[in-house]
Amino acid sequence: MRTETWAGEMIKAGNTEFVPFAKVFQFSLPFTKNFRLIWNRPAALMVYNGPNNERYVPIVDVTRRWQVGILLAGFVVSMLLWVGLRKR
Repeated sequence: MRTETWAGEMIKAGNTEFVPFAKVFQFSLPFTKNFRLIWNRPAALMVYNGPNNERYVPIVDVTRRWQVGILLAGFVVSMLLWVGLRKR
């Protein structure tokens, strides 16, 4: 498994310039040559408003956090039910 951060092309809107950044997750199986899973997700924006005014704005993926929380809650509930029903 390999992770990288890639910078996209600069986007200009008025006097402001934006550079998007993406996190790239790559997973390949060692016994195959051409099989690879690649997952790109937005990571941040670099915002330039002038010569000495730049800001790094991280992008928070709220949907992914909810999905992971629901998945973990389902796992915990299923384990509690399994342990509770096993003792009977």
